[in-house]
Amino acid sequence: MAHDFEIRVKDVPWIKKVSKFKELREDGWHDCEEEYLDISDEYRAYFFGYAEGIMYLAFNMESHCMGFSGDNIDIEIDRETALKGISKAIESFDKINYPDPTRMDDIKSFYQRMQNEFKDYPKYIICYS
Repeated sequence: MAHDFEIRVKDVPWIKKVSKFKELREDGWHDCEEEYLDISDEYRAYFFGYAEGIMYLAFNMESHCMGFSGDNIDIEIDRETALKGISKAIESFDKINYPDPTRMDDIKSFYQRMQNEFKDYPKYIICYS
């Protein structure tokens, strides 16, 4: 199963990013790059994997689990809900003794940023994909 969870701060400034890749053309391989707009990585965090459904359960979002993955719908939540959900997920993760103890590190770091740098952000987006 491919279950991924993302949480991000809503309404942060977009920045220009560059994606570099190689492309095969008739005359051989070419180095290419493409510019796009996105939010800075510090304003988002991911959890990859199902892990007994802890990210669904932590936010009471079991209805967004579609079996093999999430439904890929952006869900807006308030700061309090985000803090409670992440706290519950971290606690659950620590209890299940997951084989990869670093799997929750990105979410834990985001939680710390929420408590410090993100105090002025009232809205967050979560997505299960």
